[in-house]
Amino acid sequence: MFIYALSIMVGSGLVLGFILGFAAFKLQVIEDPLVEQLTTLLPGINCGGCGYAGCEAFANGIVDGDVKKISQCRPSNDEQRSSISELLKNTPNQKGEFIDIKI
Repeated sequence: MFIYALSIMVGSGLVLGFILGFAAFKLQVIEDPLVEQLTTLLPGINCGGCGYAGCEAFANGIVDGDVKKISQCRPSNDEQRSSISELLKNTPNQKGEFIDIKI
């Protein structure tokens, strides 16, 4: 009886583990590494002064092409803006396109 119960527990654990592993593989979210790089260059205040929910949302807006000027981020200084501009000139997004944006 003990072996029967143990085999049912091990079998169900293997099946559920396989299902969870498959779901993790199929449902993974692939993020653009450019968004992470932009987020680190932004001030990180998450103030919402740019019209976005935070710095990561603003970085997503830049990559998606919704943001037309880096100066929408009011707390950023000129050094941060030029760093962002240089990054965008030298790094393509996931589609392989370079983003042309005004400072």
